[in-house]
Amino acid sequence: SLGTYTAIRELQLCGVLGRKHYYMGFYIHSCHKMRYKGKYYPSELLSPTSFAWHPIEKCLPFLDQHKFHTFEKDAELMTRKKTLDVTEVKFFLFGAIRPYSPGLAESLSRKSKAMLAAYYEVCDKNAENMVVVLNEDEEEEESSDDE
Repeated sequence: SLGTYTAIRELQLCGVLGRKHYYMGFYIHSCHKMRYKGKYYPSELLSPTSFAWHPIEKCLPFLDQHKFHTFEKDAELMTRKKTLDVTEVKFFLFGAIRPYSPGLAESLSRKSKAMLAAYYEVCDKNAENMVVVLNEDEEEEESSDDE
């Protein structure tokens, strides 16, 4: 198939360039046209909840049974509530990535603070591994239009 051919050519190019890793893009197990990606070894899938990499050969039995799985073996890891340390959260704000600070948090609009509260609730500990993108300029324009 074309996907297999391009993957082989890209892997060859990685070897020429001295790259140790090759990212094939999203893998959707239920999509027959993407199954070729699961035939390359060693290969890993990223857990959507812990952001840990898992060997694909250990993930495939789970994906054969369920459309969504975290790949974590420990049931406690899948269900326990993690504690978010907001000081570890990073923000993209005013054109740069900035670490959390009390001053930054206080300077946010009411709308951004509400959005962050919802974001923290959904992402919990995983928020520490991501960057929150905020556009305070846009919000200020919106709020000034409302007044």
